[in-house]
Amino acid sequence: MSTPPRPHPADARQQSIAVGPSTRTVFQREVTFTCQFCDRTYTQIHFPGPTPQYCNDQCRVAARRLHTAERMRRLRARRATATHAPTKVT
Repeated sequence: MSTPPRPHPADARQQSIAVGPSTRTVFQREVTFTCQFCDRTYTQIHFPGPTPQYCNDQCRVAARRLHTAERMRRLRARRATATHAPTKVT
């Protein structure tokens, strides 16, 4: 099976994908979404797929750090209550 031809740089808004014995051409489309971190609305051109959650890598990294910090805070609080719980003496 041969590989599909690569798109010409001037024609980067489309991409050919091999699907079995035939090829399928997929076009980019404008996607409007709200960044989950900075809460701004953006319109970007993307190939079909899941809607982006973050506007750029800086927001993605900052959101991951915030999520990790919150998760660790909950974990440490849960561990603190487990170690300081009164033990039953029989």
